[in-house]
Amino acid sequence: MKGRAPSWAAQAFASAFAAYQRVRPDREGLRPWIFRIARNAAIDHHRRRRRTAALVARISGRDRAREVEEEVEMREDVRRVVAAFSLLSRRDRTLVGLRLAGDLSLAEIAGVLGIGEAAARKATQRALARLRAEARP
Repeated sequence: MKGRAPSWAAQAFASAFAAYQRVRPDREGLRPWIFRIARNAAIDHHRRRRRTAALVARISGRDRAREVEEEVEMREDVRRVVAAFSLLSRRDRTLVGLRLAGDLSLAEIAGVLGIGEAAARKATQRALARLRAEARP
């Protein structure tokens, strides 16, 4: 989108692309290398977001106790989703990762996996449904 800053995930992959010529990871090390870059970008993004939220809270005088409660709830939700994600098959984890973390369109997922767009849509829907079912409290 025009005028919109790229997501942290897009920035992570742009960084990986820029560093690829310098690093040249071997075929076996490519995925771990990319995921390490993405993980670090996510951590940096959340640190910046937390600092910004703390500053806004200080300026606006928001209720810190409510903020802590929301943080605890969010962390519990994240733990539940991560646990549910680990129960998915490798293919489902790939589909969910490409769609949510990679922010790929269904057409792009189809291209990555070498399947038709309709098959990518259905497989992704099913994988997300399984994730939601596993993540229910």
